[in-house]
Amino acid sequence: MVVIETRSRQAIASVPLGRMPSTLALSPDRRKLYVASARESNSLCVVDVSDPSAPKVEALIPTGPPMGPESGGGSSPSGVVATADRVFVSNAADDSITVIDAHTNRVEAEIPIRIPGLERLRGVQPLGMAYLQDAGRLLVAEAGIDAVA
Repeated sequence: MVVIETRSRQAIASVPLGRMPSTLALSPDRRKLYVASARESNSLCVVDVSDPSAPKVEALIPTGPPMGPESGGGSSPSGVVATADRVFVSNAADDSITVIDAHTNRVEAEIPIRIPGLERLRGVQPLGMAYLQDAGRLLVAEAGIDAVA
């Protein structure tokens, strides 16, 4: 990740994040940047950007359920939404949402995204998300079935 000062258009800092960072979200207080990496690590990198001239990797959090017989070979984190208390990561290959405590960087829950009556099937592919603060609802774009959950 490279930090660019927008007035001068000059790079002022950088920090390595691993291979293929795919999506990111800035915390509401603008002190943390959450970067999902789908390739190899299937993880969320938490970067302290409170001092933009000296960004620091704070944590690397695996996303998606543990690898097992039903796993598709990785979670493929593809969307990130950050609120003051939680970070949500959509896992396209696992049809799930990882919920992370924004204060402790610990995984709180894995929410499976399934079609009622067809729970054994996969392919919902949750991608982009939006959080409705007033309603306390997470909206999830389900690319595999052209729907919103």
